[in-house]
Amino acid sequence: MRKKVLLLYPSTSPDNPNGDTEFMEGINSIPFGILSIASQIGREGFDVKIIDCRLYPKKTIMNEIEKNLDNYFCVGLSCTTPQVSHGLMLTDFIKRLKPKMPIVWGGIHTTLFPKQTIVHKNIDYVIYGEGDLSFPKLLKNILENKPQLKEIGGLAYKRNGKIFVNKPVKPCDINELAPPDYDMMDIDKYIDRDYVTHSGGIRKIRALDINTSRGCPYLCTFCINCIPSLKKWRPVETKETLRRIDYLIKNYNLNHLHFSDDFFFGDTKRVKKIAEHLTKKKYNITWEAQIRANLFKENLVNDSFLKLIKKSGCYCLAMGFESGSNRILNKIKKYITTEQIINSVMQCKKHGILTKGYFMCGFPTETKEELMQTANLILKLKKIQPEGIFYSPSLLRPYPGAELYQECVERGFDEPKKLEDWAAKKVQIGSMTTPEDLPWLEDPKFVINFQVYLHILIVYISHRLTNKKLNIIWAITGRMAQFRFRHNFWSFSIDAKILLFMRVFLQKGNIITRFIKRIIR
Repeated sequence: MRKKVLLLYPSTSPDNPNGDTEFMEGINSIPFGILSIASQIGREGFDVKIIDCRLYPKKTIMNEIEKNLDNYFCVGLSCTTPQVSHGLMLTDFIKRLKPKMPIVWGGIHTTLFPKQTIVHKNIDYVIYGEGDLSFPKLLKNILENKPQLKEIGGLAYKRNGKIFVNKPVKPCDINELAPPDYDMMDIDKYIDRDYVTHSGGIRKIRALDINTSRGCPYLCTFCINCIPSLKKWRPVETKETLRRIDYLIKNYNLNHLHFSDDFFFGDTKRVKKIAEHLTKKKYNITWEAQIRANLFKENLVNDSFLKLIKKSGCYCLAMGFESGSNRILNKIKKYITTEQIINSVMQCKKHGILTKGYFMCGFPTETKEELMQTANLILKLKKIQPEGIFYSPSLLRPYPGAELYQECVERGFDEPKKLEDWAAKKVQIGSMTTPEDLPWLEDPKFVINFQVYLHILIVYISHRLTNKKLNIIWAITGRMAQFRFRHNFWSFSIDAKILLFMRVFLQKGNIITRFIKRIIR
């Protein structure tokens, strides 16, 4: 009998006895990192059990672990920063049940903080960087009880009270890895999704995520992809990509694909072949992917290219616009301009492709005037494409290894020093940082109010431009937000505090709050 490995993907809602709030909002994303690892170690002879803890009540997960823990010889966890709290709960629970069970942590948080993670008393090993090849080597080592740990790249471990961190691994050839085995997941729980539209409505889809490349060659100073082990762009061979697309659509009866690559359009000739394949097969599907605003030009993403991908089912193109200030865009090495941002949305509008735009705020040296430039750009984009989805700016999260990080530290940024400190942090407006964490911000309260009121205004403007009916809560708060932006009036912000309180309350996810969500959406 083959030896079994348990892989856990913690929840971002550790205090909620029910499932993850993301799933209650219909996002249902596949955890590709842990699926890739599971597929690879499955190929190398191990039986793998994945539990996506976002899907189930916390008590159900604990019961499942306790009932079957003796069947496994190792437990691995993959954690982003918001998952650290629940990850520690699971780790401590397992160690209480079986103190000698080897526990391995991986994921983006451990890649950022390998030393900080390995010092925790209940974590035996840490895999940082890409773990597709390192983790199977570690499992064989544990199974055979051969202490040959020095040769395993991207590994941190403890021996006789000392901490060891091996050299990082080089980016692997992803074409040599096992293809993702979706059947390792409880796949039916991911397929039926709610696609939230610009007006807060719901489009029901049958969708799955597909990842056809890794890495991004750009140099955005705030981005985690600047870390060398994550930077190099590597596509799956086109023939194999087409095979995976065919399999997913046919096997799971999909009508939507989400290409979750960080840089899907890294080779436009490759994307053209994918679009031509989808058109030739006459699949009745839509699809979405990320693109960059600077690619919309005559020799790359031009009219004929956009016409082709629209015909193949392209429904939405998502872009990181980040700022309405060209100075800030230059500072963060985004290598786009506000003029290119506007052009990209105009081109998408022209060809009937929905635009989804993301923004950030809280950069060092960013002024209130530049924040208002971002707001003005968002509102301008809404007028160009009223049905487009443009998000209120999220707050900067300084990532170790990113170029901007050192400047943030020099300006007083002080991040948590222990896993327990990360676990104690509360997520606010989708970020692991708060304005108070960024000491260069002259007026943290203004930043919070700016984010909240701009979100309200975007919803309000969306409904007005598309003649959609707006409920009374959004109508009143929308007019108030519009007044504030027109007159630069930010005092007496009790309405922002109420909405932030309601957001925290709605995280609980019971039937009543889910009903309220529908009312205020």
